Amino acid sequence: MLRSSLQHHQPLQEALDSAIARHGASLDPRDVALATESAYGVFRYLGRLNFLLHHRLARPGSIPQGVMRILLLATYELLFLERVPAYATVNWAVDAVKAESPKLAKVANGVLRGLDRMRDEIAERDFYLDAATDRDVGMAAWYGVPQWLFTHVRKAFPELAHTVFQERLSQPPLGLRANPRSVSAGQGGASLDQLVSMDGVVAQCASGVAFAAGSGPEASELGEWIREGRVSRQSLASQEALLALKPETWTGPILDCCAGRGGKTLLYMERWDEEIWASDFNARRLSGIPVECARLNLKVPPIFRADARHVPLVSRNETGRHPQTILIDAPCSGLGVMSRRPDLAWRLKPHDLANLREMQAEILDATAALLSRGNKLLYLTCTIDPLENERAVSGFLERNGRFEQVEEFRTANSDVLKERFYAASLRAVR
Repeated sequence: MLRSSLQHHQPLQEALDSAIARHGASLDPRDVALATESAYGVFRYLGRLNFLLHHRLARPGSIPQGVMRILLLATYELLFLERVPAYATVNWAVDAVKAESPKLAKVANGVLRGLDRMRDEIAERDFYLDAATDRDVGMAAWYGVPQWLFTHVRKAFPELAHTVFQERLSQPPLGLRANPRSVSAGQGGASLDQLVSMDGVVAQCASGVAFAAGSGPEASELGEWIREGRVSRQSLASQEALLALKPETWTGPILDCCAGRGGKTLLYMERWDEEIWASDFNARRLSGIPVECARLNLKVPPIFRADARHVPLVSRNETGRHPQTILIDAPCSGLGVMSRRPDLAWRLKPHDLANLREMQAEILDATAALLSRGNKLLYLTCTIDPLENERAVSGFLERNGRFEQVEEFRTANSDVLKERFYAASLRAVR
């Protein structure tokens, strides 16, 4: 699972889901929870873990990738999972390295025991600043991110850099979305009122709640609610951003042209009855929407596989009607959701930033061409970059004089939700 994400850049949650699915029901839920915590923890602190291992290894470049993955996992467990005794971590890791590369077992033993002895020293930021070649390298290691990304954010958003990277090191709240249709159908349990009344709620909106990390429903109870379609996991910041675009006012047909796994499509379908279509370039992501509809007792919407930059190919469904409202949950750098998706920092490359901005402009222009006077174009991202947010919208309005901006939204309670979304509502005036 770590190999898929570290070497092949597969999104971490997808790699986890695949690994869990391969083992089926034989897995103990406690093992699944530990594996999830450890995998996310490795990526959350990956830059720091790599820095420490390179500090302790005589020739880090000669270590096979399989052995390095073991050392990364063991180092995270050693330093951050206090409930696992240090001796137990060292023992399993040395055995695993011995099976992978017997000659390196003693090296692994020495490195891990040395890190255990340095536990107090390496828990302080000054260690990384003193040991690094320059301040940016040390700060990037401390925050667990690639040096280029730390430098970029520090220069581009100096007022936010410390906050967003510090948030990345913390576990975000658990976001749950209540399904009102399940309650109205008499299934009972997990209504929004019930969720709000539970201990640990730190924020709420009209569709769901956020629980402080480590709180909320018991795992068994939550699992039952999810299986029965009463609730879904969804970031509360994401829910807030969609609701800020006033979906109750949308006119159908609605096209969610970057639907992904369909979270926002499904939120809409649970609450409103206008026809909505879902499209995305990634067929694998779209394939989960019918499964979710079955779980939530919803009718499967029309689903199209298409690149949002070429939406004329899917601008009509079988009835020949054009969309009246288009939602763009735009591909973006994700700099606003690094706490929930810590692997993003390691999948993102410097050249991606310019490519994403170009793609966003192309999507805005292509979808705008489908809309007539009075129709709405809704733009949403999960990044802090004004070039992908406000500047993307203002640039679009300069190129497309027949649109005006109606509303704009930025996550207001990011200090609680540990995430930042941006949204804008645009309307065709001619």
